[in-house]
Amino acid sequence: MTTAAWILMLAAWTVITGFMVYFLVRVLRTPVDKD
Repeated sequence: MTTAAWILMLAAWTVITGFMVYFLVRVLRTPVDKD
């Protein structure tokens, strides 16, 4: 793989992982009856 491909892959994984963590934290720390 080229360096550009590695950068794109890492960027994609960072975005996906960050979104998943944000979603999990939002779901776990937000009361069900609030939203």
